Amino acid sequence: MAFSARLPFAARPGQEVVVGLSSRAVLKAAGLAYMLPLLILVLSAATASALGLHDLWVAAIGGLGLLAGLALAGRLARRLTVPALSVLGPAPDDEACPR
Repeated sequence: MAFSARLPFAARPGQEVVVGLSSRAVLKAAGLAYMLPLLILVLSAATASALGLHDLWVAAIGGLGLLAGLALAGRLARRLTVPALSVLGPAPDDEACPR
């Protein structure tokens, strides 16, 4: 993967670096990708069930809720502008960072 970034140290072109990802960005992305669609699925199925609909309709409406939640999560993910990646330093020459 290649991207450009401001480096907090001097680096040569092609030099490998360690890139970090903030825990806040990971939690926000996980909540958006997993929790939002499931929440909409449960709410839509619970609403259909509370209205006294047949189980087949409850399942169908829950499935549509899941699709709507996935679509909403995709749209929100494109608008997510958290600077998540940061360069931490040069890659060490050990087995933890194979080249």
